[in-house]
Amino acid sequence: MLIPPVSNSPSKVQLSRLGHIYFLSTPISKSSNFLPKTSASWRSHDARKRGYCKDPYIYVALKSKDGKARCGGGAFVAASKEEFQKAAKIPGASAPMQINAPGGGQIRHLRPRGSAG
Repeated sequence: MLIPPVSNSPSKVQLSRLGHIYFLSTPISKSSNFLPKTSASWRSHDARKRGYCKDPYIYVALKSKDGKARCGGGAFVAASKEEFQKAAKIPGASAPMQINAPGGGQIRHLRPRGSAG
């Protein structure tokens, strides 16, 4: 079976790359074997595995509100500030928020098609 051709419409938000992945986990602590302590930053509510080059971290563990472990989705880097602003038109998009984590910048939360997180 052939993979159908895919076209990229300029009306879509253009992304440059995957920034990091979120994983919802049971309580996070430094004593867990979740991440090597030498390559992560730890706070009471999250842990981040250090990245390399232009990505300050590549994996973020957040405490799951319901205690169930699951993938929380990906965070993507917009190709430009204009593309980041275009994401505001997606139904359910949050207002831009400052990132309180290594690297700084802004983030906008999206839940396409009512997906749960």
